[in-house]
Amino acid sequence: MTPTDQDTIRYLHPEVLQVADPRPHLDRAAEPAARYGGGWLTAETLAVGLTNGRALWLGTERNIGGFLRSVTEDLGLAVNLAA
Repeated sequence: MTPTDQDTIRYLHPEVLQVADPRPHLDRAAEPAARYGGGWLTAETLAVGLTNGRALWLGTERNIGGFLRSVTEDLGLAVNLAA
C-alpha cells in the first residue's frame, strides 16, 4: 500500500467515510437481537446502520450473507459494497 493510500485510511475525512464503533450502540443493538436473533455482531451492525443514516457499507458480498440481507431489507437499511 502506498503512503498516500495509508494516509487515506489513517486520516479519514468524516464527510467521505466514517468507521463506526458499535460499542456505544449496545443498548440499541438489543432490539434487533431480540427481534431477529443472529448474534451480537449482526445486531451491533444493524444498530449502527439504524443510528447513522440507514446505510451500511461492507467490503464484499461475502460480508453480507442472506440473514443480514433479509433483516436489512425488513428494517429499511441500504446495504452497499465498498469493493
